[in-house]
Amino acid sequence: MTEFRLIDPSVDFAYLIGVIAGDGCITRAGHVYKLEISCDAAYPELIVIFQDLIARLTGLRTTSIKVKGKRCVRVVANSAGIPELLGLPPGAKSKNGFRVPEWIFENVEYVKAFVRGLIETDGTVAEVYRHGGWYAHIHFSAANPIIMDAFLRAVEILGYSFKRVGPKAYMANTALARKFAAELGIAKSKTYVYS
Repeated sequence: MTEFRLIDPSVDFAYLIGVIAGDGCITRAGHVYKLEISCDAAYPELIVIFQDLIARLTGLRTTSIKVKGKRCVRVVANSAGIPELLGLPPGAKSKNGFRVPEWIFENVEYVKAFVRGLIETDGTVAEVYRHGGWYAHIHFSAANPIIMDAFLRAVEILGYSFKRVGPKAYMANTALARKFAAELGIAKSKTYVYS
């Protein structure tokens, strides 16, 4: 029987934990477990990044599957050892005792990578043209209060403040939003133009 060992803490692993907390899940698939990340097909570069990240950290082969009729691509890896490798429980994060590993909050670089993973899955940086000028804001959504609390704790460690409204958190200050996005190297952004 193969023995699986928890991946050592690193910036890449913190980023993967953020991605999984955002749009990932671990489920039973027969005799193995399946790690699945749901990705917006509008961001093909992130799909490639997530596949490479999982393969590099776990040594597992990954595949991407286009969901018919939806703008979704699922990045998938299978192994009997996924829960042990990642230190995360299988099942729905709202019911399985999911917690963000405490080691992430002990290193600022880990915190940055974790937050980047969350925003690149369940958030966005928005550049908006309205009333003759450009504005920027960042939003993040998490129905799971454990994940939202971890996000708010992480951004506070980084010296930023988001306003929480139900399952969403926002940063509406244009200068701070742009600084935050640049500091974290967030690759997911959208542009909106209103006349």
